[in-house]
Amino acid sequence: MNNLYKSLILIALLMCLGASYYIYKTSTFVTAEFHNLRPFHDRAPIYYNGFKIGKVVRVRPNDDYTATIVTLWLHPHDLRLPTNVGVILKKEKDRHDKKFDYIDIIYPKEPSGFFLKDGDRVAGKTTVELETYLANQDPESLEAIKGDFAETVKNLNITVQTLGDLFGTLNSMAEEVKPNIVKASSNLTTTTNNLAEVSNSANKALSEERMNTTARNVQIMSKNMKLMTHELNKTMPQVQCTIQKANKVLCNVDEMTSGLNCTMKKPFGGFRLFFGSPICKNRCK
Repeated sequence: MNNLYKSLILIALLMCLGASYYIYKTSTFVTAEFHNLRPFHDRAPIYYNGFKIGKVVRVRPNDDYTATIVTLWLHPHDLRLPTNVGVILKKEKDRHDKKFDYIDIIYPKEPSGFFLKDGDRVAGKTTVELETYLANQDPESLEAIKGDFAETVKNLNITVQTLGDLFGTLNSMAEEVKPNIVKASSNLTTTTNNLAEVSNSANKALSEERMNTTARNVQIMSKNMKLMTHELNKTMPQVQCTIQKANKVLCNVDEMTSGLNCTMKKPFGGFRLFFGSPICKNRCK
């Protein structure tokens, strides 16, 4: 019977050793170096993106006691995290509203091309709660902090009051300027309407059809005048000089008529006639 117990104990020890060796070979042990580490609970869990991947197994100082070395045991056997990950010691509350410490691994913005392996060392940071920070301050420093905070609150109140006065002044200015803006807008609308009415009236008075009719009548009259002057030249040679002057006048009238007719055929002919100059007969051709 004693031999049976010894055999069972030996088998259990061998199984434990085998399991330990398997866990050791499939796990990754990484050290994190902290230069300002606060006290925290041993065996703190390690999380990455919300799921647990390991725990802290050892905390010790470095050789010259200028930093603290924390050994991290990472469980996943297929761990593929870059060597430049961030390691931060944080504090959280559990379901019973009790605070506990944990290590959070942050993926870098520019990941390295190499993955973590046994023996690698990463840089660690720690968060400090305001309550803990104030509790660890000496009384004199705490009083100085209180005084600075009171002065800051006072200055903030003055700034808020000044801003309130500024906004009140701006509102008053807006109320004073508003009637003038409305009046100016109304005057601008009236002016625009008047210009539109003038344009419509000019277009109606100087329509293309009327101008064409007038131009044709003037051209017919000029031709008749030319025939009359031709006959007069035959019968009354003594008035040749006078007829030549009349011909010049009639040519000018013909050129003006043709230019006026050509101008009215262009877009916005009425406005061209009011604000521009008629196009000459040669330019029309």
